[in-house]
Amino acid sequence: MKVSEKRIAILLVIMFVISACSGSSSKSVGTPAGSLEPDKKLTPLGAFYPVRVVLTGERCYVSDYRNMMVRVFEWLSGEEIERISVLGKPLGIAVKSSAKGVLIYAGVGKEVKLFDERGNYIKSLSYTFMKPNDIVVDSASGYVYVLDSGSGKVALFDSTDSFRGDFPVPNPNKQAGFFPVAMAYDEKTGRLFISEAAGNSIIVISTSGELIAYYPKKAPVDAQGNAVYSEGVLIRNDGIDVDKDGRIYVVDSYAGICAVYSREGSYIGRIGSFGGSTGELKIPLDVAVGYGGKRIYAVIASSGTERLGVYETDF
Repeated sequence: MKVSEKRIAILLVIMFVISACSGSSSKSVGTPAGSLEPDKKLTPLGAFYPVRVVLTGERCYVSDYRNMMVRVFEWLSGEEIERISVLGKPLGIAVKSSAKGVLIYAGVGKEVKLFDERGNYIKSLSYTFMKPNDIVVDSASGYVYVLDSGSGKVALFDSTDSFRGDFPVPNPNKQAGFFPVAMAYDEKTGRLFISEAAGNSIIVISTSGELIAYYPKKAPVDAQGNAVYSEGVLIRNDGIDVDKDGRIYVVDSYAGICAVYSREGSYIGRIGSFGGSTGELKIPLDVAVGYGGKRIYAVIASSGTERLGVYETDF
């Protein structure tokens, strides 16, 4: 798992200090608009631990690592409508509409498993993964891209889920411990956006693996070697998404925020702030962008508060 129980405890202590640095002077570009939480009237389960979030229309699919399932919400109303057991602890997930109905992809262990919308297991993709941390779908072609963080590669599958090849994620700065942790797909440009954790960078590539852009966002360090938080830098980046206008959203599980950048990588502002109350974030692991009328929303998986925060952006 990307965040161990021990690491969670350490992060909570450190983020208490960080929160003092990201207070009222921060440039906020999002307003809390609600939250998504498990329906406790259903069968009692363990603590909700959201890892990846996918929005399709009015539905929100969430990988719940601890409870070994994908939860489905109506994200605008906040209602939980379905729980799908995925036979293991899921990381990356994706949803695709096909002639056979809705297909759900879930990265579990060293496999990516396919389920129908009723939760029936169909098959696993023909590829041995090390850590399938994120999955995206090109809705136009039906192609599926799986980010294997363990190998640092992206594996490609066609509309019939047949394997078509893989390629390494470029490491422009020769970063030691290179770890591409999350991925988003921009339907408008056909580009993949990679959140790389070791170098705290955003890497933009084509769907064949060619480097298009590289945006380093690493925080400076003090004399003791500790990261110094300031607006626009990333300390422990994870999930990533892109909106229809090309803005890039990246969560920082260390600072408890979601940073927003322009398509050219310039810092715009942040969504959320560190804390345990509604509208605040602890250890956010992913972000997904959705649309309600003319409004742009960000749904953020806040694992430390066991909920998903829904934010209306200022864009």
